[in-house]
Amino acid sequence: KRAEPDVRKLAQFLLTRMRANAPILDGDLRKGLFFEINVNPKFIEMTFVGTELYTLRRHEEMYHLGPVSLRQPGTPEGGVGRKFMTRVLNRWDKQIADLLVKAILDAMEAEAGL
Repeated sequence: KRAEPDVRKLAQFLLTRMRANAPILDGDLRKGLFFEINVNPKFIEMTFVGTELYTLRRHEEMYHLGPVSLRQPGTPEGGVGRKFMTRVLNRWDKQIADLLVKAILDAMEAEAGL
């Protein structure tokens, strides 16, 4: 549980990046993305979800971006478009792993009183 604040910060960063890469039609897709966290002594689980099937379809299916999406600036993860969640996780995978390991080690040291 001591690692939870750091995990929440990481999840919020990733969610912000996913929203920045999600296509825009009327804004519902970006607003409808959120995360859930489950931290217990055996595992840390971060789940990123959308509010409807539309999120999954925009992530997975091939389509042509509309004019609003095409005008969006580039991002470190490749810009607005499909696979907007996967691309974020792939781009930041090393940093994600490093931050999770640090959060766990810090929590373990705090528990041990070090």
